Amino acid sequence: MRFALGTATNLLIGAQQLAWLVAKRMRTTSPGVRQRLERHVVEVQKTVRTCAGCGLCCTEAHNSVRIVSSEAERIAAHLQTLSTTRRAALLARVAQSIDHYGLRATKKQNYTCPFLEQDLTCALPLQVKPVACLAFNPLTPDACDQEPEWYAEAHAPELKASQKQASKPALKPIPVALMNALRDSAASATSRRPR
Repeated sequence: MRFALGTATNLLIGAQQLAWLVAKRMRTTSPGVRQRLERHVVEVQKTVRTCAGCGLCCTEAHNSVRIVSSEAERIAAHLQTLSTTRRAALLARVAQSIDHYGLRATKKQNYTCPFLEQDLTCALPLQVKPVACLAFNPLTPDACDQEPEWYAEAHAPELKASQKQASKPALKPIPVALMNALRDSAASATSRRPR
């Protein structure tokens, strides 16, 4: 499954519709849990250790993050707010990631996140990051790990939101889930156009 840059860019046709859907879904899910997790991340970054300049958890050596459709839709809506040039560059990295690692929806595998910047920061703001990323934090100055209690509590609303679309929400690698969200949004926008 190869994704060409032109294909990725064309998938943003329904991005405004997608942004509306994400905003609506975020109002109907439990934002308090996610906001508490975001505050926890900020506090950990201040008191334990900052992640700035590390990025190791986002690399192929450690990253196998899989997300549900509601998280992918949040990322897609965020991309719509970026300049055309920045959006195209990030989508090119997403497509390259899928091709380079041979990412598939049904297979759990390691990959370097396409949103990891060269300076080892994340291209996604805190409010857009997947829950799995937010719940992986420095526990000591020398060790990071998933905080399962935070993940379980904050991921439950994401699963519930995604369950409305499918009987069993599928976890997919970030790049695959994002491309699927963009494709579905474009298809939905196309099917709603007057003929």
